[in-house]
Amino acid sequence: MRYSAFFNADIGSGNKYFELVISLMTVNKFLQPYVDLKVIIYTMQSYKKSFEVLLEKYGFSYEVWDLDAMHPQFWHNSVEFSKSLSNLTEIDKICTVRMLSDFHLLDKNAYRLLIGADVYFLGIPDEVLGFVWSGSAEKKEKILYMRDMYTFGGFEYKIRHWAGEHLSGLLGDFYCLAPEVTLDVSAVQGCLRMIDSWPVVPSRYDPAPPRNLSGVTTPEQQAASLLLAPFGGKKLPANRYSHYQYFPELVVLHSHTLAFPLTHLGDEFVREFVSIIGVEANVSQFPGAQEPILSGQ
Repeated sequence: MRYSAFFNADIGSGNKYFELVISLMTVNKFLQPYVDLKVIIYTMQSYKKSFEVLLEKYGFSYEVWDLDAMHPQFWHNSVEFSKSLSNLTEIDKICTVRMLSDFHLLDKNAYRLLIGADVYFLGIPDEVLGFVWSGSAEKKEKILYMRDMYTFGGFEYKIRHWAGEHLSGLLGDFYCLAPEVTLDVSAVQGCLRMIDSWPVVPSRYDPAPPRNLSGVTTPEQQAASLLLAPFGGKKLPANRYSHYQYFPELVVLHSHTLAFPLTHLGDEFVREFVSIIGVEANVSQFPGAQEPILSGQ
C-alpha cells in the first residue's frame, strides 16, 4: 500500500497531516487485520524521521522511502521531468513524480494499492479484499479502481483527445494493481508528454468538469486511465467507494472532509486520533465539519 507525503508528520503541517493520520487509522482498523499488509510512504530525507515516529503508533508493517536520498538520480530526473510539462499545479507535479516512482520502484510481483492521504476506510472493503485473496494468475481484470462520479455530474469521464481504450472515470487516488502489472518509466513519460500536448480548452475531460474546476488538468490520472486499460479494469461500486458523496453503504470515502470519518467512526476512534496527534481535537472546527454531499442532492 503506497502513500506519498512530502511534508513533516506533525501538527505544524495542518490538514495534510491530519488527513494522513486518519487514513492510516482506518487502514489499521479495516484492512490490516485481513491481509499481509505493508505501508510504504514516499517522502524526502528531511521528513523521514517524523514519519517513522508516526508509523510506530500503528500495528502494520511499514517502510519510509526518502526518495531524494535512496534514489537521488531518479528523484532528480523525475522532478525535472515534472517541471518540463505545462499546465501542472504543484500537486500535479507531485502526482507525476509519484506515478513515475510507482512503476520504477514498487515490487511488480505484489498487489499494490495506490492511495491518496485523503482516503478513509469506513468499513471492511470486501471488494478490495476479494480482489487480493483471489490470486492473480487467471485474473482477466488486473486493475481494481475507484471512480470519480461526483466531479462529472454522475458520469464516468472519457478522455476527449484519445480514441483508444481507457479506464473511464478512474480516480488517481485509489486503484489497485495485480501482480505483474507494470509499465516502463519511458512509457509513462511518453504518455504524459502526449497529454501535455493536448489543448486544455475545451477540457481534456468529457464531460467537462464544473466551471470552478475548469483549470483542472490532472495528467497523472489521465495517464493511468490510458496506460492501464490494456490490463483490464474492474470498477468498484460507486455507492460504496465514493469521491466526496455520502451513501449509506459507503466503505471508502475520498474527501478533504476531515470531520466526517471522525464523527462517523465514533468516540473511541476520536480518542485514538487525539492520542496519536498529541493534542485535544475539536472535531467541529475541522474543515468540512458537515457531512459530504448526500447522494442525489
